[in-house]
Amino acid sequence: MTGGNAADADDLVQETLLKAMSKIDSFRGDATARTWLTTIMVNTHRSERRRASVKARYMVEPAADAEPIEPVAPARQESQIEVAETLAALRTLPEEQRLAIAAVAGGNMSYAEAAEALGVKLGTFMSRISRGRSALRRKVDGPDGTETKDESDAKFRDRPRFIA
Repeated sequence: MTGGNAADADDLVQETLLKAMSKIDSFRGDATARTWLTTIMVNTHRSERRRASVKARYMVEPAADAEPIEPVAPARQESQIEVAETLAALRTLPEEQRLAIAAVAGGNMSYAEAAEALGVKLGTFMSRISRGRSALRRKVDGPDGTETKDESDAKFRDRPRFIA
């Protein structure tokens, strides 16, 4: 299940046992404890693989050997600076918020699809998107609050699509 990696296998067993201990009151006895634990382990493994797949697909950091992407049309210098500032701010967000934003903005996934791919409930995902976008706005626009809400919203709407 873990591809022969002993450390991953140990992590999977540990995570399975933690989940089982926290949900022991939900064990109804319809199946053996072994079957119940195996089900938890399989579901945990699937969730971890989904998370890893999404994380690998929507990494914000480019690979060390990645070629720079040439723009289709020459961008204004101001736009390039805004994109660079936004990407830098995006990298400072907690991983759960960064992945949520990247899954929706970069992957053209619906909220429901992205939540499923990340292995979280839709409400949790929407909360992560909201907190991530708010934090991104504060980081990009600055904490001084000199802009009005309408000005800030208009400025944010005009930013590149991956944070909208």
